[in-house]
Amino acid sequence: MRGHTFLISTLLAATLALSGAAQAQLNARPAIGGQVDAQHQFIQEYAKQPGVEVSTEGVAYRFLRKGPPVGLQPMPNSRIRVHYEGRLIDGTVFDSSYQRDETTVMSLEKVVKGWVEVIPRMHVGDKLEMVIPAELGYGQKGSGDGVIPPGATLIFKVELFEILPGELPRKGG
Repeated sequence: MRGHTFLISTLLAATLALSGAAQAQLNARPAIGGQVDAQHQFIQEYAKQPGVEVSTEGVAYRFLRKGPPVGLQPMPNSRIRVHYEGRLIDGTVFDSSYQRDETTVMSLEKVVKGWVEVIPRMHVGDKLEMVIPAELGYGQKGSGDGVIPPGATLIFKVELFEILPGELPRKGG
């Protein structure tokens, strides 16, 4: 009986350690750009919500709608057609294809690392929300136009409409 109790408590501890691995990843995030831990605290709180998963790199995400669970999924070098909205934790929208009322075609090779971490988990028809720590977004530099400050956590809603063949044409010829 004592051996069974030890085995059960060991298995329970191992299970808790595994489920806590994602939380440990979030807790290990350093502050960036002089930001107080409010940005990372936001991600930790978001990660506690029902249905939220955390990637190995620390992006918290949840599916808002699941399309058919079959077919192709994007690769890290895929070209995709999406609708998306990007905002800061204070609610400021910094970019939105919804506001432009047209989907966007982009290469995953040319987006922030947080997208590359999560978008390949989607199928065409899926819609998700992801919260990206600054290290996997714009980091200490923020955006060039100043809309996204240094150390900012990013929140994106993304709808995947299509995975496209080929490469995007290069700008300027």
